[in-house]
Amino acid sequence: MVNYKWLVVGGFGHRRMNNKLLYILFFVCLFAYSCKPKKHLTKTTIIEKGDTARIKTPDFIPAKTETFQFKTIEWNTFTAKVEIEINTSAVSLPINNFSGTIRMKKGEYVWLSVSLPFVGEVARVLITKDSVKVLNKYQKCYILAGYPYIQKFSNVPFTLEKLQAALIGNATVDLSTAIYIKDSVGVTANVEDNATKNTIKALLNTLEIFENSVQDKIKKQDLKINYSNFNMIQSTKIPYSLEFNTINPQQATIKFDYDEPILNKQLSPDFNIPASYSNCSK
Repeated sequence: MVNYKWLVVGGFGHRRMNNKLLYILFFVCLFAYSCKPKKHLTKTTIIEKGDTARIKTPDFIPAKTETFQFKTIEWNTFTAKVEIEINTSAVSLPINNFSGTIRMKKGEYVWLSVSLPFVGEVARVLITKDSVKVLNKYQKCYILAGYPYIQKFSNVPFTLEKLQAALIGNATVDLSTAIYIKDSVGVTANVEDNATKNTIKALLNTLEIFENSVQDKIKKQDLKINYSNFNMIQSTKIPYSLEFNTINPQQATIKFDYDEPILNKQLSPDFNIPASYSNCSK
């Protein structure tokens, strides 16, 4: 039998609750940022000749392939109950399964409430365009910080927009320059430059995205997200199951299972810090 009192007081004490809750979202943030294409660099060579100069450009320019319009989930707000399962060697967790509620308003925030069985809500996380806030209910403390604080965990910057796209099931990279390959199963969009290789796969008939992966050539990171269990809500089909995977530098898997999702409902981030709470971000 799991000793939930120990999980709260001992297993998550002294800021470790904050760190592990942040890790849940920061792993997703790492994926979201890594899907951002770096500025494509075209190598040019300047050849001097007397008082004049000319620019030599590459002789080969890739031919434009057939293009496809991958499905984009249209949304303004999103809320759902969520079950989270974490398996990773990056941090030591006394329990791998969490439940909670997620709320998002497009371009404004991601809000996550995390609970433990028989214990109830243990923390809240709020990420906005320029800040992160964590409320640790059992340690009665809070974190108010900017994105540099997040980078201590994820080691990379990220954007709120790309995090939201990853969590809703949309493409997290611009596909306007993609090279498409069609087969009997689906369509693969490839976006590659000197630093990253992005591969996004969609079903052949519906063009719904079911896999999104990125290879960071410089940092040697391999990240992939799988979408499954598509269901209709309010005339919109969304994935109810998301699985984030990384192999390098550490192997880790985080699964999100949405339940009772609702689109375009009026929401509030509901994040209030009691006066008795102390600051545990220092």
